[in-house]
Amino acid sequence: MRHLIETATSSAWIPVIFHAACANAEDRIAALELGALDLLAPMAVEFELLARLGAAVRLRRRMADLERRAYRDSLTGLVNRGALDDQLRRQWDWSRRHGAGMSVLIVDLDNLKTINDTLGHAAGDEALRQAAAVLARPVRSSDIVARHGGDEFVIVAPGCPLSAAQAIAARIHDGLTAASAPIPITLSIGIADVENAATGDLADLLHRADQALYLAKRSGRNAIAIYQPNRGGPSLVAR
Repeated sequence: MRHLIETATSSAWIPVIFHAACANAEDRIAALELGALDLLAPMAVEFELLARLGAAVRLRRRMADLERRAYRDSLTGLVNRGALDDQLRRQWDWSRRHGAGMSVLIVDLDNLKTINDTLGHAAGDEALRQAAAVLARPVRSSDIVARHGGDEFVIVAPGCPLSAAQAIAARIHDGLTAASAPIPITLSIGIADVENAATGDLADLLHRADQALYLAKRSGRNAIAIYQPNRGGPSLVAR
């Protein structure tokens, strides 16, 4: 019984109901503590079992909706800031355990205040949604794309060297150029990486990416800048 429960709960998103011809109190307690929604014993009639399964599926759907609201930005559908903080630390710890590199791209939607002031806040919201859609396209399934707040977004790319992060940024700018959008937008991007997270520092990585973004903004916006420690600071990427 315990082996079956542990196997089933390895996929925690699946509602689990155990059905046994015989189960004692210890079995019932173990099933509930390990994440099962119910344990039916003795044999339930078919319609009762189906009703309980239906209730479990409805509960899971409701939980999924609550999780989406808790971890997703309501405007863009991207990961929100709270979830980003948690997932960023998890990805950093994963990179440290595996001795892998990691890149961070900080992206700023240019001139959002001007859009809000001239076209209205509804247009500004639409511009943010457009930016989010463009950012989500060129990344890998393992990457995190989040709205950090206001006009700023963050892409976390574990196991991604600087050259690959630059390619992601280039595809983002190509996507903006190709997009037939109602509100023309541009993005400034700052990139930093660490070759080996085991010997790096997460706060320093974020600070370097932010410095690169500042250079991209200061240079006139609609630009990509990378932080290269061997050059002592950020530099613009020619496009």
